[in-house]
Amino acid sequence: MSNEKKEELAARIQEWKKKYGEIYELEVEGDKYIIRKPGKPELSKFSNKVQADLYGAGEQLVRDILISPAYEEYNQRIEKDPGLVLVLGNTVMNFFGLTREGTLRKV
Repeated sequence: MSNEKKEELAARIQEWKKKYGEIYELEVEGDKYIIRKPGKPELSKFSNKVQADLYGAGEQLVRDILISPAYEEYNQRIEKDPGLVLVLGNTVMNFFGLTREGTLRKV
């Protein structure tokens, strides 16, 4: 990546941080995705859909928090590799603690 491109990306990242707060880079097989932390609205949509359609719920969650690449490029990537949705969705769920388990006991 040229210095000009690196500087442009660094500037965009600073803009995104101002807009979204914490942002994260998720990389799968060399492709990079910039995402933000899901909030209550995104998690609510996800939880309402996950039992009926795990694939669709994961895809929607990633779309809701995706900052980069643009949706057109993201759509091209998942058209080429539909399994990518599951990889991205699982990675997001694990990273943000959506797969944690608690302990329940009678007291």
